[in-house]
Amino acid sequence: MKKTILTALFAASISFAALLTAAESAPSIAIIDEINGSVMVNTGEKFVGAVEGQSLKAGDRVMASKTGNATLVFENDCRREIKANTMVIIPERSVCEGGVMTAQTIGSPAGGTGVGATGSGNAGIYGLAAAALIIAAIEINKSP
Repeated sequence: MKKTILTALFAASISFAALLTAAESAPSIAIIDEINGSVMVNTGEKFVGAVEGQSLKAGDRVMASKTGNATLVFENDCRREIKANTMVIIPERSVCEGGVMTAQTIGSPAGGTGVGATGSGNAGIYGLAAAALIIAAIEINKSP
């Protein structure tokens, strides 16, 4: 029984570690070129102050306060401004190559653009980790 428990926990931890490594090694889609006023970035857990030159990956969220704005630079010097009082989600590819940058005015009802429904981009990782733990628990219960 102890061997089954250890095997299940080992498999779950390997799966989770591989997923986190894959998420962390995702390619940079854009960088923040210019910041004016208060601009924040969420790369998965919470919003923190943005820094000029900061790399952004697909799913990252950038939010400009009511007195802030920023310029994002994608490949081939493709630039997009984030206007005051707006939050955007970085797409999987450059907006100049067909990527769609989802935007929402801060304070508007979630659901208008779907920003509130997309979360931090880690839902798949957490879901898979939860599934691995459930499988481990089932295996533990099967043991004599």
